[in-house]
Amino acid sequence: MTTHLESLRKKVEELGYDAYVVADEMNVRYLTNIPMPEAILLLVKRDGDYVLYATSSHSRAAKSNAGNICEIKTAKVGQPSRDLLLADLTQMNAKQIGFDALSAEAYRGLSEKAKATRFVPDAATMWGLRMIKSEDEIQNVRKSAKIADEGQKAAVRTVRPGMREYEVAAEVEHAMRILGSENEGHIYGPMVASGPRTLLGSTSGWVTDRTIGEGELVIVDTGATINGYRTDSARTYVAGKPSMNQKEMYDLVRKAWRAAFSRVRPETITSEVDVAARRVFGEYERYFDHAIGHGVGLSLPEPPRMIKDSREILKENMVVTIEPALYLDGIGGILVEDTVLVVKDGAERLTAPPLEWNA
Repeated sequence: MTTHLESLRKKVEELGYDAYVVADEMNVRYLTNIPMPEAILLLVKRDGDYVLYATSSHSRAAKSNAGNICEIKTAKVGQPSRDLLLADLTQMNAKQIGFDALSAEAYRGLSEKAKATRFVPDAATMWGLRMIKSEDEIQNVRKSAKIADEGQKAAVRTVRPGMREYEVAAEVEHAMRILGSENEGHIYGPMVASGPRTLLGSTSGWVTDRTIGEGELVIVDTGATINGYRTDSARTYVAGKPSMNQKEMYDLVRKAWRAAFSRVRPETITSEVDVAARRVFGEYERYFDHAIGHGVGLSLPEPPRMIKDSREILKENMVVTIEPALYLDGIGGILVEDTVLVVKDGAERLTAPPLEWNA
C-alpha cells in the first residue's frame, strides 16, 4: 500500500537514512500489498522513490503486481538482485542505509563493496509500523477470525474416541479452506495433540497418526489466513466425558484467560497481561511455561512480546493473542487461546469459540 510506503519513507527521513532496504518477504508484502519471495529487495529512498529489485524468474510477477507503485529493476539470469541494489547505492553516494533483515552473505557483500556506506540493522522500524494495524488490516484479521471459528466448530464435531489426530486436522483445515482461507494460519498446518502429547503444547510436532482415546484431552491449535493476515486460536477438548481433575484445571485456565483479557488495553505494559494470568494460577503457575501471548498479523508470531519480563506497551489497533495454559503430568495439557484487538477502552475478541465445555 502506498500509505505504508509513505509511512516508511517518513521514518527514513526522521532517522537520517539516505534510504532503507527491505529484504524480509513479509515486510515487502506489508509495504506493497503483494506477496513476493525473499529473492526480491525493496529500496525506499528518502526522496520518495521506491525501487523493487527482482530476479529474472520473478520479474513478470513484480511488474504485473507492483509496477504501478515501484520502479522495477530485473537482474540477469543467475545474478543476485542485490547486485542491482549495490549499483544504485553506489550511484547515490549513500552515507547511511537502514535495513530490516539482510542475510549474513548479503550484508557482507554490500558492506565490502560499498565501503563508504554505513549499513544499519534496524528491524525495529518496520515492526514499529507493522504492530499498529490499519483499518484494512483489521478487516482482514476479522474475516480470518470468523473462518478460524468455523475451524474450531469442525473440531467440536470431529474430536471423539477412535479418530486419529490427522483426521481431526484434515476436517479443521477443510472447513476453513472452503470458506476462503488462503492457508492454515500456522506454517505447519493445524496442531492437533491428544493424550500425553498435549503436554508438549505447541512443540508437539503438530499432527501424528495417533488414535484419540476415551476421555483424553485434545488440543486443537489453528487459524485462518485472509490476504496474508493470520489469526491464532486454540481450544482443548475432551474425547468423551471429562474427569473432575480435567474440569478443575480447565476452569482455572479459563479464569486465567479472563484475567489476562481484562488487562489488555492501550498503554498497558505487556508483562502485566502475563502476570494477571499467573496470579490466577497461584501454586500451579510453574506449570505454565510459555508467554501469555504474542502479536499476530502477516507473521505468526510477531511483536509485541507478551511475556512477564517485557516492557513493551500495548497500543490501540494492535492485534495480539491471549493463550494461558497448564501442563500437568497425569492430567495433560490444557490450552485456551484467542486473537484479540486492542481497542480504545480495552480489548475485543476476534476469534470467539465458546470458552465453556458442554460436557
